[in-house]
Amino acid sequence: MPLFYDRAETEDKIIIQYKNSLLYFGIYVFMIAAAAVTLLMGLVVPEIFCFMVPVVIVVLFLLRFSTRDIDPEIKDAMKKKKAKITGSRFSASEPLTIEISKETTQEPA
Repeated sequence: MPLFYDRAETEDKIIIQYKNSLLYFGIYVFMIAAAAVTLLMGLVVPEIFCFMVPVVIVVLFLLRFSTRDIDPEIKDAMKKKKAKITGSRFSASEPLTIEISKETTQEPA
């Protein structure tokens, strides 16, 4: 089950919508944890970066490997000019949505 996107398929199109709620939740939890560590333990800025950088790297790897299944499909649709992209990757009200129209083969009459 993908963590960062939803994929729906109909007869004529494929809709891929990125989930922003998990990303925002992770950012908020991370910010609260960093603030708590800073206030409770009296750490200075360089010590916080030693803690934060590995966590950010792990989240970026999760994001990259979670979306690797759909990346070739999106790239192929963009090359063939069949992708319609709306929204923003970091917008909570209008998440990034990619509509890929399927090829319809018309039978000769």
